[in-house]
Amino acid sequence: MAAVCRLFRIFVVSALFALNCCSAESIPAPISVAPSQYWDGDDGSWSSFAIQVGSPPQDVRVLISSSGSALWVVLPAGCIDTDPSDCPNNRGFTFYQNNSSTWIDKGLFTLLLAAEEPLGVYEDENSDVGIDNITLGWQGSQGPSLSQQLVAGIATKDFYLGLLGLTNRPYNVSSFNNEFSSPLVALRNNSQIPSLSWSYTAGASYRENTYGSLVLGGYDANLLTSDVLSVGTSADDTRDLVVNILSITSDEHSLLPSAVPAYIDSTVSHIWLPIEACQLFEQAFHLEMDNLTQLYLVNDSLHNSLLSQNASISFELGPIAGTAQNGSQSTVNITLPYASFDLKATYPFIGEDTANLSASSWYFPLRQAANSTQYTLGRTFLQEAYLTVDYERANFSISPVVFSGTSDLVAILPVGYSPAKGLSAGAIAGIVVGIAAILSIAAITTWFFIQKRRRAANAKTTADAATALTVSSPPITDAKDSPQMGFKSELPANNTVQPKELESPEARTLSPTPSELAGSPKQPSELGSERITSWDSRTATIHELPAENIRAAELPSSRLSVQGLGLVQVRSDK
Repeated sequence: MAAVCRLFRIFVVSALFALNCCSAESIPAPISVAPSQYWDGDDGSWSSFAIQVGSPPQDVRVLISSSGSALWVVLPAGCIDTDPSDCPNNRGFTFYQNNSSTWIDKGLFTLLLAAEEPLGVYEDENSDVGIDNITLGWQGSQGPSLSQQLVAGIATKDFYLGLLGLTNRPYNVSSFNNEFSSPLVALRNNSQIPSLSWSYTAGASYRENTYGSLVLGGYDANLLTSDVLSVGTSADDTRDLVVNILSITSDEHSLLPSAVPAYIDSTVSHIWLPIEACQLFEQAFHLEMDNLTQLYLVNDSLHNSLLSQNASISFELGPIAGTAQNGSQSTVNITLPYASFDLKATYPFIGEDTANLSASSWYFPLRQAANSTQYTLGRTFLQEAYLTVDYERANFSISPVVFSGTSDLVAILPVGYSPAKGLSAGAIAGIVVGIAAILSIAAITTWFFIQKRRRAANAKTTADAATALTVSSPPITDAKDSPQMGFKSELPANNTVQPKELESPEARTLSPTPSELAGSPKQPSELGSERITSWDSRTATIHELPAENIRAAELPSSRLSVQGLGLVQVRSDK
């Protein structure tokens, strides 16, 4: 029975394994990159993210670039003697290449930012490019690690913090023989995320320090509302996240003369709109352009007035021609409170030209665009919007963000994945229960069959033993008186040997048992297959059997017990 039990268990485990293999393929979970819990920047307070670079790892804080493809870090050369003493910390810490045993230097290359170049926000600067290991998150956070990643070291102050690029585009440097995968593609190739996708919101310092959120391979359902606009990416992959700004309103003010396409880009902070739209903003909020900085600086008096008004500004967005998605709503409204435009500029964003290290001013993050290539919704906009990008399906979605304080990560499945290819959990459970029931019935039937055969074998053994031990002595007679009891012929047929009487003085008289056959004076032997042969009284001794009763010995049998484990388990005690 033990063998039956073992076979039963093995079959059930095998069935479970096979059914699990037939079920829907497993995919990795999305990764939530925890914010650094710092507010960084010289053009506002932005929620940064921690990255480890090199071996041993060095911590740096970076901002998110929705248009970039690599990791940018600030080098020690980015802080010079004339900078404030806390410059390295203000810039998110600096990366010392020589302190990393895994750094492979590739040389100096010019920074190329195709999406930001039309904005004129940076001058051509060199970066020291190399290969090194990176890990997402602070040391000890157990974040995902990537080896052999392209890292660009910068010193320019045009980008005050480093950047983590999120696109799926490879990074090309002119003298490289091979393209280098972006961190997102590397994570996907390593099966560390389910798909080439990400979701991001910039965070809002004015909402009780609500930090930013970055999810790779999925999105946070608790940050979404049901008001979602899905749009296809544009053909120009350097400006792929383009929406149509249908209108901008604030209370009774209309702030956009006509619809314009705008590129969503977290790499930069500001919102670039047509000059005509900027003039409408100037009228509504009493803004004035500073000729030196080309910024809408806000003095303390206007700052307090605008805060007390607490106006909100609503952007109505829709798809540009040819990018509408089936099943998506046609528009979405993203409303920003005035606090999201209430930013402070500090050195070196302002004051660098005059070496004024203490320079500081409130400003309104609106910029005048010279043409349509500059229309941009920057990080300011993403304080109140949740952006999800799916490169595998060439689409993205935009939604108002909900600040819930909790997270619910949902994977964006890869293209080609279909849960229908696998069995559902209910179907698997039903099949397993059915198999277990059939095996249980078979096991019980086999047990009863074995028990029946064992009982029959025990009964036969008992009967044979009792027969063998039953003593019955037939009377000694002449051969002629008992024609049924012949002698074994050991001599030629013409010779006969007469039986001799027992002459041993120690011989005892055997009392025959009365015959049950009526009228027969003879008692047949119970050992029917044997016959009495000649007995030599000189050598034979008759021993009397002991007085006690002879019992047939039972054959040993294993004990059986049945326990319930879902169905039936049969075991054999040792």
